[in-house]
Amino acid sequence: MKLFIFTLITVFATVSFAKRRVLVIGIDGATGNQLHYRALIQKKMPATAQLMHEGIYAPCINDDHPAYGGHKDPRCARAHSGPKSGSEFQWLTGPGWLSVLTGVDNNLHGVKDNKPESLAAYVQVRDRYPTFMMRAKEAGLKTAAGGVANFLTSTGDKSKPGILDYECGIKSSFWSTVKNSANSSCNLNVRMANDNNSASRDKKLAQFTLKQIQDEQTDVIMSVFDGVDHAGHRYGFTSNDGYLAAFSEVDRLIKPLLEAVKSRAQKNSEEWLVILTSDHGGHKVLLWGLHDQREGEDDAIPFIMATYGTKKRLESLRYPVTHMDVHPTILAFLGLKYGAVSGRAQSENSF
Repeated sequence: MKLFIFTLITVFATVSFAKRRVLVIGIDGATGNQLHYRALIQKKMPATAQLMHEGIYAPCINDDHPAYGGHKDPRCARAHSGPKSGSEFQWLTGPGWLSVLTGVDNNLHGVKDNKPESLAAYVQVRDRYPTFMMRAKEAGLKTAAGGVANFLTSTGDKSKPGILDYECGIKSSFWSTVKNSANSSCNLNVRMANDNNSASRDKKLAQFTLKQIQDEQTDVIMSVFDGVDHAGHRYGFTSNDGYLAAFSEVDRLIKPLLEAVKSRAQKNSEEWLVILTSDHGGHKVLLWGLHDQREGEDDAIPFIMATYGTKKRLESLRYPVTHMDVHPTILAFLGLKYGAVSGRAQSENSF
């Protein structure tokens, strides 16, 4: 009898009853090599660098940057297949974030670019390839997301469609049935879309994200910051002052978010998974930046993940790493099933 009681005590001591929560930090248009250069070499992204040191990441430090010799790093995380699936596919925001959300490649979700009629193609396969937000919400978890087009349908005078809203259905005009001002949707308990033209859009998003972190009822949070992509289009997605400065600015915004996660993990006995990634990379043409079909640049992205409040250390990443790994990794952490995906659950045995 004593042995039986001792065994029960041992079992319960090793079982975690802590609440598990997820934060996905999306940095739109962040090229993997420039983020790593800014964070690890120039040391101008201290919050991101600390996240990298506390977790695991796909090194992109040798990928086409002169400071690293200018050759490809096979460990660099990549986006979906893009034009490798067909000449009509591109490395753009809508297809990129949908591959993150669903865990499947663009040839499966069918979204080729950011046009409403292309985004609407996802509606045909949404039941087969649901987003991790939908899977979490259907499992009874509270979900929240914020951002601008083409992640969420943006607000303002020049509204643009957002791919996450298309999971809820479309109108005859190929636009989502979700209003851009909606505070919730079929896959989100809490929704906040911003104006693409607002200079304070990323600052407002950081405030929204912090509020969701501090709300213990919110289980899965995803926020997509837009300033880096905006700078990339203006200055080029290369190691220029304008583009690199945008990385430092988003790092300043995510610093209090990461601090809040660590604080809650310590003081509130919560277990957190944090993932940072992007939808696409980019390149430079003349004086400005583009991203479409240039392999090796437009598909080079960061992938960083860390856990806080958990008892096990994360396993090393399994390569190749893609942003399609986000979906199965999140669901594995939450103890939820995921279907057939193109990505893989990273560090699954650590959960």
